[in-house]
Amino acid sequence: MTIIATIVLLGVLIFVHELGHFAAAKSVGVEVQRFSIGLGPKVWGFTRGETEYVLSAIPLGGYVKMGGMDDEVMERIEGGPAAPTPKAPGPRDFDGKPLWARAWVISAGVIMNMLFAFATYAFVAGYWGTAHSESTQVGTVRAEMLPPGTESLAQIPLGAWIERVGDVEPAHWGEVAQSLFQAEGTTTLSGRDPAFSVTIDAPVAEGERALLAAAMSSWLEPVIGVVMPGGPAERGGLEAGDRVAAVDGRGVETWWDFQGEIYAREGVETTLEIVRDGRELTRIVTPERTVLSDPVAGEDRRVGAIGIRPADGEIVYEPLPLGDAVRYGWDQTIPVT
Repeated sequence: MTIIATIVLLGVLIFVHELGHFAAAKSVGVEVQRFSIGLGPKVWGFTRGETEYVLSAIPLGGYVKMGGMDDEVMERIEGGPAAPTPKAPGPRDFDGKPLWARAWVISAGVIMNMLFAFATYAFVAGYWGTAHSESTQVGTVRAEMLPPGTESLAQIPLGAWIERVGDVEPAHWGEVAQSLFQAEGTTTLSGRDPAFSVTIDAPVAEGERALLAAAMSSWLEPVIGVVMPGGPAERGGLEAGDRVAAVDGRGVETWWDFQGEIYAREGVETTLEIVRDGRELTRIVTPERTVLSDPVAGEDRRVGAIGIRPADGEIVYEPLPLGDAVRYGWDQTIPVT
């Protein structure tokens, strides 16, 4: 199934990429002789108009063969003999087009990949939704990110459950963050276990409202979900499912406690006390340097990292309205690119 999934995934990405070259070539009048998914000898295909559409034997690439590309490299890709001596480019040959047209055709594959990524992110967010923790339990409050007028949020006890943000009774953490982002004027947050009630003056500027929504995170258990191959965690013998109990003798209750301890130990040999299948174990790791974007300072900062991700808690998915889905697609595509 992994092999099949890989072939399907590569097939989609290759098709989208080559479709960009194909459409761009057609748009500037370049003759397209072959549109191939895969490399090497043809396995199956058909001809429509001037173009032959084929599936080739090796599913690790693809190409669009255009007029004027009858060279040795192209023939070798197709699994055939070397081409005859090249001829002078004709009016519909790729090499016969002006520089701007050739640049457009060559760039169109990557442009199409980016557009496809944007469309996919936006569609998934609008149709299935974005993932949120089902819990409304407070795991951390980053006091340094709180805009003026919202400092009282730092008084919320960690582990408390948020029951109300203004007039909203959030059903999951996504609604907590959304309610904070959309809050206007004086807003009260209240909750239980232990009971609390704090009042803030919601900021007006969009950037400050985004910081406010990001300053609080839901409770996340200090359980390792993914261990990156070749990283300090794998070299130190950590495994997915391990629960971290202490870092250099300091107990941790949440993933955020654990993360903060690792961030502060770049290049320092660190002892982790973990629980695995009911057994208490000790493992040694040395966090390596990584760079994180700091939204408060507006610059990057260096921290320690060991190559892990947390285990997902209970997750809910909330579809976004069209406008928000488009914005989400853009916000995901740009940093990933």
